[in-house]
Amino acid sequence: MRGIFYLLFIIQFLLIVGVAGAPPDYSNPAISNTQPPNSSTFYQSQTPAFNCTVDQLCNCNFLLNGSSVEWDNSTLSPEYAYTDAVLGTHSIEVIAYNATNSSYFSSYLWSFTIVEDEEAPGYSNPMISNTQPPNSSTFYQSQTPAFYCTVDQLCNCNFILNGSSVEWDNSTLSPSFIYTDAVLGTHQIEIIAYNASNSSYFSSYLWSFTIVEDDGAIRSDLIYPIIFIIFVLLLIDYFNYTLPLMIISILSIPVSILFTYQVHAGLYQFIFSTDITVFDTTGINIIISLCMWSMPFVAIMKTYYLKKFISKEENEEIIDF
Repeated sequence: MRGIFYLLFIIQFLLIVGVAGAPPDYSNPAISNTQPPNSSTFYQSQTPAFNCTVDQLCNCNFLLNGSSVEWDNSTLSPEYAYTDAVLGTHSIEVIAYNATNSSYFSSYLWSFTIVEDEEAPGYSNPMISNTQPPNSSTFYQSQTPAFYCTVDQLCNCNFILNGSSVEWDNSTLSPSFIYTDAVLGTHQIEIIAYNASNSSYFSSYLWSFTIVEDDGAIRSDLIYPIIFIIFVLLLIDYFNYTLPLMIISILSIPVSILFTYQVHAGLYQFIFSTDITVFDTTGINIIISLCMWSMPFVAIMKTYYLKKFISKEENEEIIDF
């Protein structure tokens, strides 16, 4: 009889454990997608709705200036509409309790201001202008292009690279971002400019740009010293004849080829290219290209006239003799 009693006790225990199982794994709710933005301003005639989402079923309590005003139970998207229209600054707090175990909870606090309709600030979407560089630009891998613009009101500006936020410029009229990744291919940078006082007013602008290898780029560390040498030789040529200018001609040939052949920057591209997108240095490169290409011809012409002049002097000396 005692054995049967123990057997029944064990069966009952196993049934209880089997039905109840392990205790549930509770966690504090995660509150997200809060709307409207914190520190917003509303007109007295408006009835703003305060809402959010939670990641588990919750019983949510809304508190206005510290006093409970509404419960939303067993919900994933609690919401409260403010209808009092009392002038001044107020706070609304939502406390989301786990629907099964209220010892697990999270909260979020909004601060907002109600103003008279005639005194309400005249917010507007920011105007973005003077965007640089031009859209669809091409840069070399060694470059670090700066993307910038101007806005017509104080803004908090978010720069987004290929869909991911990379930088904020807050309370500014001239936001800027420098791209340093040097990843080959086509990329996008978007700027979203939010009104610094009310982020529900915003505007955006999107740049598309391409990074290419440096193969066709001018190596300024090599070219500009050569140009300096050419300048020095020009000064020497003022006091001497022929030899410095011939050296200049030899040096000018590779410089001319590099400046002319550079993608989007040389004389050839300026005349024949249909993809006119990057011309920040084109004017300078055209002048340098023309000057460099003219050097051999100047040397030849100077040598020709110098020989002719020397020959004429020799003939005059013979006649005088």
